[in-house]
Amino acid sequence: MERKISWFRDARKEKGKLDDRIRVSHSLMSVADECRFCGWLHARGYRRPSIPVAGITHGIDATAKEMCDHHRRDGTLPIALRASMEGGFFPDLPFELSFTDPARDCVILGRLDQLLIEKGGLLAPLDHKSCKKPDEVIRESRLKQMDLYALVLGHWDAYAGYGVSPRGYLMFHYPIFERGGGPGAGHRLAIKSEVRTVSTDPARALDRVDRVLDIVRGPKPPRSADCPFCEWALL
Repeated sequence: MERKISWFRDARKEKGKLDDRIRVSHSLMSVADECRFCGWLHARGYRRPSIPVAGITHGIDATAKEMCDHHRRDGTLPIALRASMEGGFFPDLPFELSFTDPARDCVILGRLDQLLIEKGGLLAPLDHKSCKKPDEVIRESRLKQMDLYALVLGHWDAYAGYGVSPRGYLMFHYPIFERGGGPGAGHRLAIKSEVRTVSTDPARALDRVDRVLDIVRGPKPPRSADCPFCEWALL
């Protein structure tokens, strides 16, 4: 008896069918970067099983976003961000940014954690990262994500008239131990926020879009020998 595919299926998609106009997102590109076969399936509505994420990570992310929402309303910046930029939060934070690329016949989209406006009127993405400690060298996947955000910001009609910054901001949130004033007095676990500024390159994001479209519009690729998910997808 043939085993059924064990991945999650996107209920919004017809099973196994490629959309007439593909929606290219950071998640699709990340999966295709890791495994061409998994990326091909992802575009057809089949999702890899979710990797469990600790509840505290979700809690820190949600609290960080709530903090930034308060600063947005107050017209201020978090302390961790003040040393990295001059400007503030953009008044309206869209749930999703997207634009249609007629030349590629696809929709390119991104979901920002926060949107900043630098002094001089340049828009810049900010993304929250909850972790054990900040990256010593920023991971390539994070840089690719910020490239995509810069790309969609540059094509978002609602922001016509604004420029796009060549920078993006990563706000790392991580635990630290703070020693009290005496033996056993006032020791505590705290969460520290640290901002890193990165350069963004929309052209690099477009190159990734082209590579992903070649994969998902082409014939089904072979399974990757080093992919831990491929063996479970009998399709």
